[in-house]
Parts: sequence; C-alpha cells; structure tokens
Amino acid sequence: SSGINAECPLRPGSIFVADLQDMFKSGILDTKCLAEYLIREHATYLEYLFRKSVKRMEEAVSEGKQKVNLSFSEHKAIKTHVNHIECFAKKSASGKELCENYANHGYCKDGSKCPKSHDVNEAITSHDSHKSKKRKVEKQSDNRRNESVDSGCHRAGADAFMTGFIAANYALHLKHHPKKANGEVEGAKASKKSYQTSRDSHMSVTLEENRDIPLPLVLDPCRRAVNCLTLSGKNIPLKVMKSAFVKPSAAHMRQQH
Repeated sequence: SSGINAECPLRPGSIFVADLQDMFKSGILDTKCLAEYLIREHATYLEYLFRKSVKRMEEAVSEGKQKVNLSFSEHKAIKTHVNHIECFAKKSASGKELCENYANHGYCKDGSKCPKSHDVNEAITSHDSHKSKKRKVEKQSDNRRNESVDSGCHRAGADAFMTGFIAANYALHLKHHPKKANGEVEGAKASKKSYQTSRDSHMSVTLEENRDIPLPLVLDPCRRAVNCLTLSGKNIPLKVMKSAFVKPSAAHMRQQH
C-alpha cells in the first residue's frame, strides 16, 4: 500500500466509488460486510469476529472437520524488529456480569473502570445461548470507537492478521453452509418486498452474486459480499461497481502516473 491515495470524500459518492473500483480491480472483501449480511453475526467488531472464528476452528478440530491451517514464514532480516502479540487468549470466566454495550459493540464509555465484564469470549457464549432472540441492529455514532480498547491485542499487524484469519474462516464456513453463501436466511431467500418494508433490519438484505470479479477459488463462497462495503449507520452496504458515466477523481489519476 502506498498510504493515502487521494483526499477523503465528504460523502461516499460516485467519484469515490470509481476511485475504489479502479484501485482494487481484483475486488474488495469486507469482513464486516460478510459478518453482517451472509454470516449474520450478533456483533461485528473485529475482536468479536476473530474470537468467534477461533471458536469455529476449535469446534472443527474437535469434530475432525476441515479447518484453516496457519503458517508463518520466517524473515530473518527483520526478526529482531518483529513484536509478537498473543491473539489466541486463554478462556477464563471472569465471574462478573456481562457488559451488554461492550458485548454488542466492542465499546464501553467507562472503559477499564466499568465494573462489568468486557470478556469477548463470554460475550460470544452469551450470544450463542440466546440465538433465538431477535438480533438488534448495531447503531453507531460518529464519535464512537468501534474497537476493543482494553484488550491489548489491537495493533496494525495483529489487526491485519485477525482480518485475514476471519476471511479465511468465513470462506470455509460458507463453503459448508451453501444456503448462507447464496444469501438465504432460515431456509428462504429474503424478498425484495421484505427489504423495502423492513429497512431497520440487516436480516432482510440479499446480496447479488458478482461473477465478474476473478476471485481465488478458496474465496469463491464469499462472492456475494465482494465489492460491498458496510457503512456506519446504514442498513444497506455500499456497492463498488464500475460505471460508464463516472470517472475516477483527478487526485487518484495523478497517483497512477
């Protein structure tokens, strides 16, 4: 990555979309979008999705099913500059009442001063035991940090690893759950009518399949979410697609020359 490519848009308009499409011709895969619209996770902040993916992997191992294998290349030239972070935290019950705000959004205004539990694994266990309850739509404010601020696991390299791990696990999960990969919910496709009459729920949105993007075979089950980006506070994703009527911005074009 070359860093900042062009000025940030005031709103995600057509020129910004044209810039994205030109920058990422092989497609964009947003793990938050996968979590929201295909996997239908209860919460979608990064550490929650990572811990949930770890749980799925552990279940696959115990059941003798196919799982994601991890391997790291050793770069001797930069070995002394590598800082190792423990992402696979051990599970232990805190004995505290679960902080619902943190469990659902990965954020609590009281931070480390909150007397309730901010344990993500406990949040996952709680959510899994209440799957029958209607999923609440995550509402975000512009000034809220949607991240696990007191976990100690968040750094650029760790976040990149967690994101890649989530994407790989989702691809495998969708491969074994083709109805989810096809955008089906509870055995039936969400209709366009239900989407129009239930704008307050992500559960009613069905993503269209895009066969124009040359995805690696391993990521093919995620195809419906390709080039769909989750927007904070919006009930439908931003679709990144090429347009014959809109050209990339001048700032972006200068970067290409």
